[in-house]
Amino acid sequence: MRDLASSDKNLLVIQDPRSGTELGLYYRMPTTQEEIGYRAEQITRDKKKVRVDVFGVRVKYADKIITGIRDGDFGFNGQPISSDPVSPDYRADWKALLKATAPDILSALATHIFEGARVVAPEPEVEFVGEEGADDSRDGESEAPLGSN
Repeated sequence: MRDLASSDKNLLVIQDPRSGTELGLYYRMPTTQEEIGYRAEQITRDKKKVRVDVFGVRVKYADKIITGIRDGDFGFNGQPISSDPVSPDYRADWKALLKATAPDILSALATHIFEGARVVAPEPEVEFVGEEGADDSRDGESEAPLGSN
């Protein structure tokens, strides 16, 4: 169930290929204006110049919606960092640090949240079967292409 109430504690767990670990990111749902801006800013045009900045826009909008990191998932110089102000590992600059050193993680968050919805295709209503009595096996032989007698 998708809860439409506002929450800053939605959790997305992603696989990080660089560390080989799972990383937890807390985020809030984007607003309608953020959804529109996310799409509109990826490709812009100024007269005859077209600018494509998909990665930069992903990082920018992930930075807007990320609300925290799961404790124990990130560190700096061997020390764990936290986004929770009551944690002994809290770093006030956690978000800027993430943006400067792990933009790939922010990009993954934005891709999942802003681009992740998919339409579920219905099951086909028609079943295709071969002719009764026809031998569908070819014993490794291939037919000659049409018109190649």
